[in-house]
Amino acid sequence: MRGTEEFAANNFRVRDPIFDSCIHLIVYGYSLLEKNTTYSRQHISNVTSKVRGKQTKKIELEDYLRNDLVTRYIEPNRKLFGLDYYLFQSGVEEFLENIKTGILDIKVCSPLYNGTLYYIFECKRLNKSILDNYVKEGVLRFTEVQYYPEIESTVAGMISFLESVSTETKIKCGSSFKEIDSILKKYTKETMLRSNLSKVKLVCTNFDKVENFKYVFMSVHNRVKKTEPIKLYHIVLDYNDLIT
Repeated sequence: MRGTEEFAANNFRVRDPIFDSCIHLIVYGYSLLEKNTTYSRQHISNVTSKVRGKQTKKIELEDYLRNDLVTRYIEPNRKLFGLDYYLFQSGVEEFLENIKTGILDIKVCSPLYNGTLYYIFECKRLNKSILDNYVKEGVLRFTEVQYYPEIESTVAGMISFLESVSTETKIKCGSSFKEIDSILKKYTKETMLRSNLSKVKLVCTNFDKVENFKYVFMSVHNRVKKTEPIKLYHIVLDYNDLIT
């Protein structure tokens, strides 16, 4: 069992083995999802109306995709990546001095640490029409310390769900690096970009689907009122052909 001291020390290493395992698990979970699952916008809308007891046209697609990925494909496979004692929780509130600062898409923590040490993965739907949101409602939450306000974690993840209702706004996996790099450079000052986007090679010899996955990138940013910069890992998942 990994101890609290190791968890804390890993936060400041060049590569954090626990965080790497989280990325591996996310990619592995997606590989299962990609093979077995498709989604219908109409079905999601119908389910939303049924659960809430009233008709709605609003589709909370991002939350639905996140929850399905976590509950069906990530949580059941934690043991494969040595993450038995870590939970992947969706929609968890973040606090500073007992005041809510935001809601975390995915919080990875262990009951052993009493919530004092954790990782955050922010999820975002991504296509050309909402690229700005990736920064304004994603990256800035880390650099402005809306997330990690009371701990010194220096690593976090951004998960992109590539999807679009129109061909014109669709972003393909092959061009995702260029699109994310472009939007980060557009907001260089706002995001306090310290190191341009770079590609990350995953090392996971037990799982070819993870080892061969090419769409994980990393950028480094300074942060407001924090001495240590933060490393953001951008994990791009292609849902373009999974959603109708």
